[in-house]
Amino acid sequence: MTAALEATSWVLDVAVLGLPGAEAAPTAEFHDGNVSGSTGCNDFTGTFTKSWSKLAIGPLAMTASAGSHAGLAVEREYLARLGRVTSFRVKGDTLALLDDGGGTVLVYAASRDTIEGTWEITGYLMVSGHGFSSTATDCVPSAVFAADGAVSGGTGCNTYRGQYELEGASIAIGPLHTTRLACRPELAEQEAGILASLTAATTFVLAPGTATLLNADGRLVLSLAVG
Repeated sequence: MTAALEATSWVLDVAVLGLPGAEAAPTAEFHDGNVSGSTGCNDFTGTFTKSWSKLAIGPLAMTASAGSHAGLAVEREYLARLGRVTSFRVKGDTLALLDDGGGTVLVYAASRDTIEGTWEITGYLMVSGHGFSSTATDCVPSAVFAADGAVSGGTGCNTYRGQYELEGASIAIGPLHTTRLACRPELAEQEAGILASLTAATTFVLAPGTATLLNADGRLVLSLAVG
């Protein structure tokens, strides 16, 4: 069966960038006019327009995490090529993005992984809704999705537990129950953002080593890395 542009989690074939030593696994997901994904160093979200096979991507908003020299080189090239896209082609489980000359600039494979397992939470949508923040560097917030539908983890201050349900790439999380330790202000803000992001998530995108959770508007609310 041929995958669909807007119903599939796409993982970039990084070899197409032609950068030696590149090990990142950039991603993209298209949903109701919103595009989101990862460059391998940072997460991005933005908009796209589509008409038949025509496709325009951007503008994009980014997180601002540091990365290795090789990772940032991949990020720059990936973003530059996304900006050149004018059309797309899906064949089987492969997505090709093309420039205005019909040349292939990016090639993706459909992701077919599972969200079950242990993840480190690396970023979250702030409760204000005005920004996406990386998690504090002196703690390791987590999310563990068990096969029986239980979810648990830590926010960097308190622990939480609850239930989740999956249907394809759709997810529903909560209600969540937490411990009640006092948190220093920055971790209290992080905790509120993580818990709100978890319960706001409606879809997820998987890639080798990473996952992103999106809300009903297709906005990135949580980024995860394999723990």
